[in-house]
Amino acid sequence: MGLATHDNLTMNAMFLSNPEPSSFTWTFQNSSHNSFTELIDGTDNFVIHNAPFTSNLSALSMGTRTNIKEAWFGLYKVTAINSEGNGTVTFIVAATGKPNPPYEGTAVCQNTDRAILSWRSAFNGGADQTFAVGRRQNEKDNFVIDQALDRVQDPGQDRIINITVFGLSPGTQHLFTVYAVNTFGNSTFIKDVNCTTKVTESSPENSPLGAILGGVGGFVVAIIVIVVIVVIVITKRRTSGKNTRDDDTEMIPRVGRSAEDDSSGS
Repeated sequence: MGLATHDNLTMNAMFLSNPEPSSFTWTFQNSSHNSFTELIDGTDNFVIHNAPFTSNLSALSMGTRTNIKEAWFGLYKVTAINSEGNGTVTFIVAATGKPNPPYEGTAVCQNTDRAILSWRSAFNGGADQTFAVGRRQNEKDNFVIDQALDRVQDPGQDRIINITVFGLSPGTQHLFTVYAVNTFGNSTFIKDVNCTTKVTESSPENSPLGAILGGVGGFVVAIIVIVVIVVIVITKRRTSGKNTRDDDTEMIPRVGRSAEDDSSGS
């Protein structure tokens, strides 16, 4: 039977037995191990339920495992034992789901046009997986698959993968995610990663000449401002002085004397 991680596993083992089985034993073998280990009722999400013996000589033992993990795919065996011997039923449980999300993702932008991405490969879901990179410049945009990059092959679960993404805009924040893809589906980083590319060296704000020209320009502006202030002050003073001299030389009308005043005085 095929399952994906986090699915629930149910196995029903039916035996014809006479006399009634005295016990049932469940064991498990992971695909990476050669030996079987006994499964204990109530441990590692595994529960055993044995149905009462019936008159038609059938006996049922049911094993369930919830929220299955990648380490729990493999062979399950249940053995019924009575006074006459024993019988065994085997279940093969295979992973048939999409990959688990890649993890420990990072992005580093040490240049103006590229970024180095790094992540770890997770469980492949039971089928070969490859990786693709998606990128965007705004959180509101959708991720677009970088077609310039070939699909990255899986080096093995928990192994580190490093790649370089080229063709980025300088002085810009770039957001990335990684898709793990197999025949059953895909998964991505739980949280995307980002970095900001360096500013190009020819930019005025990043150039020594630009800094010099900027300083000279600021100095010239300061001189111009000072000259304007001096001219305004001098002009104001000259205007103020002229008004004072006009007041001083203003012709004050003299009071007129009549002919009668002149004759009376004589």
